[in-house]
Amino acid sequence: MPPGGPPPPPGLPGKSKKEVKQLRWRKQNIHVPSTKKYGSFWKGLETVEVPQAKFLELFTQVEQIKKADSGELKKEKCITVLSNTRAQNIQIEVKRLPAARHIRNAILNMDKMFFNKEMIEKLLKLMPTEEERTQIQEKHAERPDLPLGIAEDFLYTLSSVSELEARLSLWKFEYAFQSSEEEIAESLMDLKGAVEEIRTSNTLKLVVGALLSIGNVLNGQKVEAFELDYLSRVNTVKDTVHKTPLMVHLVELVIEQFPESGDLHSQLNRVHRVAKIDWNDQKKTMDTLSADLTNSWKHLRAIARQETSSDSTSMDKKLKSAQSLTDAAERLRVLETIHKRVFNRFEKLLLYMGVNPNHLNKWKIDDFFKLISEFSLEYRTVHGKVLQKIERRKKDQARLKTKGKLIARVSSASFDELGNDQRRNSQDISEGLLQLEGGAGGGDKNKVEATDLISVLADQVVKETKKRQMGKRRVAPRKHREDKKTIRRTIGKPEELELLEKFNRSWNDEQSAAAAENGEQ
Repeated sequence: MPPGGPPPPPGLPGKSKKEVKQLRWRKQNIHVPSTKKYGSFWKGLETVEVPQAKFLELFTQVEQIKKADSGELKKEKCITVLSNTRAQNIQIEVKRLPAARHIRNAILNMDKMFFNKEMIEKLLKLMPTEEERTQIQEKHAERPDLPLGIAEDFLYTLSSVSELEARLSLWKFEYAFQSSEEEIAESLMDLKGAVEEIRTSNTLKLVVGALLSIGNVLNGQKVEAFELDYLSRVNTVKDTVHKTPLMVHLVELVIEQFPESGDLHSQLNRVHRVAKIDWNDQKKTMDTLSADLTNSWKHLRAIARQETSSDSTSMDKKLKSAQSLTDAAERLRVLETIHKRVFNRFEKLLLYMGVNPNHLNKWKIDDFFKLISEFSLEYRTVHGKVLQKIERRKKDQARLKTKGKLIARVSSASFDELGNDQRRNSQDISEGLLQLEGGAGGGDKNKVEATDLISVLADQVVKETKKRQMGKRRVAPRKHREDKKTIRRTIGKPEELELLEKFNRSWNDEQSAAAAENGEQ
């Protein structure tokens, strides 16, 4: 017989094996040089005496040794009730939220600092249904020794809070009311400002007045007003000659007669903002706030009936919630009053624009302001193109005034701008011309040479002027290039030098002949 005794008979339970549950941490090595400079957190820890027998007993795992012939049985690890899709969705959101027990305590204590709007919306989506709550509780009661799954444990913890949906809905209203109130108030202020912009826009009056005048001329009859929806078709109407849109002719007419008028679009900033707002959605938001306020009062009463505690802290929080709802009701009433008054201003604006009182309901706020905004945008686009066209036309006219004309004389200021060499050459030629005109002799031959010299001088002055103007726009060239260009300008062309040399020889011959005649006499 073996020393351990006979083996257990088949069919009887086996012996149990004891094993201490260990903490699966990783050892941290302390960096010695760092501890010398900065100290060590671990060196200052207090040594605590641990009752060894107690903890070994608490953390000892008992594993049942099964019979060899019975096979391994599949052991259930946790309680699962939810479907795989539902459980997976809850597990994903649970990773982004605090622990379920902390959420439960914050809800019971009405701790608003713990939650934000996004967290409350997530919790409302993850709330357990009545069927899920019942199934989880029944399964947990049947097998209290098994832990709940992650999703089931989260829902089980939340379901322990009384009036959970009422509490979360109450907080959601308080968060949503503030943001919705600011959004609605801002849009109403923009609407009020947009009405005033249209009333006080002088450019809009000029443009619409010019369009009315053009229509009266083309239609052959005079009317006092036209329906505003025609503004959307102005850019589609074209003339029959050049196929130019009517908007172009309208802009040219306004600029010609009122050059100080603007581009219209930049004067209607609030009109553009109002045109982008969905006013039907704004009305639905206000109705939703009113309904949520009524439901929030019901939620607060339900919470008060469930909690019979006389704790002063709990009572103070309930009073604060009641005061918050009262304040929200007053602000909502003021918001509805402002909404009504601003809409009355819009109806008065329609009447001011000539809309038939019986057709006021046909004009919605976003449609009206979108019409004005798009018209002003088209006007601004054409306005910029017309201004560019006028500017190019002015430059062309200024260029035509001097085209083909020769500058025969150069002022003293122009000579000062020339270089020293160019100025000396020009002065020499001018003095020779004056002497030729004074009758020094030479007859028709000298007159022809003088005429040629005048043409040379004029061409040279025009070329020098153009070179100076080009030099002002260009970047200064390098030094050796400057020297080359200066030499070229000083020397001039070969035909000019040959003509000048011919003139000097003729002049010297005449002076020698005159001196010889004076000596003989």
